[in-house]
Amino acid sequence: MPKRKVCILGAGPGGLSAAWALSSPQLRERFAVEVYQMGWRAGGRAASAQNPDRGNRIEQNGSHYLFGSYRNTFKLVRAVYDELGPSSPFGRIEDEFTPRNLLVGKRHLPDETWEDWFQFMPTNLSRPDEGGKYARPFDYCFMAFQTVLRILLGVFDFGDDPARTARWVTWMFPISPFKQDRPADNKKSAILRAVLAIPAFLVNYPLAWMLRGAWRTASFCYQRLLSTYTRFRIKEAAVRWFKASTVTWRGRTRNIWREIHAFAIRNSLGHAWVGRIERLTTLWEVACAFAVGVATDELWRAGRLDQIDGLDFRAWLTRNGCAPEAVQSAYIKCWYDAVAAYEDGDVARPSISAAVSVYAVFRAILTYRGNFAYQMRHEVGDGVIAPLVSALMNRGVEFHFFQRVRDVVPAVVEGKSLIDRIELEPQLPDGVRGADCFERRPGDRRPYWRYAPSLEGDPTRFPSAEQLPALESFYGADSGRRRTLRRGEHFDDVVFALPLPAIEHDARSLLCRPEWERMVATIKSTETVSLRIWFTWTLKQLGWTDPAPILSGYDSPFSTWEDNGHNADHASFPPGQEPQAIATVFGPLEAPPFAPGPGPSGETYQRDQIARATAKVDEFFRTGIGNLWSNLFKGGQLRYDAFCDLSKPPLPLDDSRRLQWQFMRANVGPLERYTLALPSTLQHRLRPDESGHVNMVLAGEWTRNGVEVGCMEGAVISGLAAARAICDRPVEIVGEHDLEFGLLTPAVGSQVEPDPETRRIHMT
Repeated sequence: MPKRKVCILGAGPGGLSAAWALSSPQLRERFAVEVYQMGWRAGGRAASAQNPDRGNRIEQNGSHYLFGSYRNTFKLVRAVYDELGPSSPFGRIEDEFTPRNLLVGKRHLPDETWEDWFQFMPTNLSRPDEGGKYARPFDYCFMAFQTVLRILLGVFDFGDDPARTARWVTWMFPISPFKQDRPADNKKSAILRAVLAIPAFLVNYPLAWMLRGAWRTASFCYQRLLSTYTRFRIKEAAVRWFKASTVTWRGRTRNIWREIHAFAIRNSLGHAWVGRIERLTTLWEVACAFAVGVATDELWRAGRLDQIDGLDFRAWLTRNGCAPEAVQSAYIKCWYDAVAAYEDGDVARPSISAAVSVYAVFRAILTYRGNFAYQMRHEVGDGVIAPLVSALMNRGVEFHFFQRVRDVVPAVVEGKSLIDRIELEPQLPDGVRGADCFERRPGDRRPYWRYAPSLEGDPTRFPSAEQLPALESFYGADSGRRRTLRRGEHFDDVVFALPLPAIEHDARSLLCRPEWERMVATIKSTETVSLRIWFTWTLKQLGWTDPAPILSGYDSPFSTWEDNGHNADHASFPPGQEPQAIATVFGPLEAPPFAPGPGPSGETYQRDQIARATAKVDEFFRTGIGNLWSNLFKGGQLRYDAFCDLSKPPLPLDDSRRLQWQFMRANVGPLERYTLALPSTLQHRLRPDESGHVNMVLAGEWTRNGVEVGCMEGAVISGLAAARAICDRPVEIVGEHDLEFGLLTPAVGSQVEPDPETRRIHMT
């Protein structure tokens, strides 16, 4: 039989993961996969590149982490590296990621100073790229031991450094199998893992076998020996007891915490002790509110999370008795800042769905394997996207770059709605085409994304170097050329993986269906701004003496700081001018709910937003940067010599123009906006198999996928689900059955009820 032609629109993580599943060895003879992408780089908002004119520095759109709970993403990346092989130019997966376990929340004090709230996330022996969703039993025991140890060390630490205990525990347990910042930690990791292997085996297998047997026996007796009414009464009694016990203990412990806090102040134990007590009180309050909320809303039942979608996360915590100071604490603000959860980018309007938040916190804290988070040594574009694209090319997947989608047109055939044609805009003139999308440096086997496209053809007919960025910009000039892909000739099935905000402009014909129009009008997004800084000083010289953190909760718009010092080894700065520290700060940028379309108004809007972002950067350098790195100011004057600069001719060390050499990125326009998970919007998201068109499925973090925050894991899950809907074959998605949330159960009260005939496959 001839292969079915699958056309994937968009080479972001969602589209690429769908291509990976459809090009597997089991399906290779059934499907011919082609990917169409605007510009010359894949990855969407996960794309990055290295600027050869500025020391091959990495330039990307903001902060990127892969968290230990991103099981589907890590399993995909693991499969890619295994298929390429350890001798490939991309190397081993163990050398690409580095662990991060120290969370830091910035707390604004009444005297206009800032305080750091440290939280060490314990490590475990599991790997995020192997196994199921949850860590092993021994890992949870070992994590509990580290938590207790950290608290005990804090009790006996009478110093004024609140991060000392986190540094101690981090130094004691560097057990990640991935490459760590210090070579000594890699050797220590191997020794610790070998020592812990025997107790881990004794717990993971005999004890787990006994616990599994006891659970199955209890479940059998509960289901088979008790009547439905008896089970109902037992469940109701258990829920009431759990809720009442939690509320009672919360009330008692509140009094205990107040007494401890008063004792610390009365006896002048110091700011460090008072801070520890406040942090523990906050964590206890939030944990109790979670427990009460889970019991009250019965969130273990299928579809129950949808019932709290109408509440903001802070409102849900307040409804479940969380103290106001805990609701407004640095820890909760970190969550809002990390996902830019501000309507229209306005920090005065924080908003995120309680359903999305509760499930995201559950996955992030209780299901991570290995380390809480990981950073990429070549960043996401060269460390994840480039190997994935290379492996897909080896599988025979065909990539068509410089192809911008201009419309996706459906038609009704025999009473069924199908995608009939796709209108594309070839961005390059006739006779000019893109060549290899990778380049290699002298003496380096590893391929990197080209910073500028490599072209074959008549170079005189191609836009100048100043116009190259327009090839990846939503507001780039229209070439005026058109190419039509037709059903039956160029494609049989379509994977729609473009960003949601672009639908209104580049796939407008899809809005003929009311559910599409409702989704596009309801699901909002926001614009963001990021600033990457290269320092001539080390972190210690800058004033940060603790391990590399995951820091958020700072003043907007640069509320999140990602340390990128691990990228310094891959730059090629001149000798003596190498960066000693690299930092990325990131946050929301005020913008209207929906960006304007292309044309003069769009170009004006883009210029205005870039000017607004530039003003935010200038303000950050004047007033905000000193609260992150205290040593940058001397006598009220910013130390310009702390900033790298490769300008020619070199600038003096005290020249303020050194700040202009740093990289600012305003993520403006429909293609670069960050999708928000506002309350009461889950019901309007379409699932990957709910396009309403027989031959089209959806992929992207904006779909209903069970994660629903702007992250790679949601996009990968969506892409895998889209592939499964096309191929009608099992495609493993880790965690989709958990709490019956996301892919499996229809949204409660959903207005999207597509005709069963229009669905490619029902997911079961």
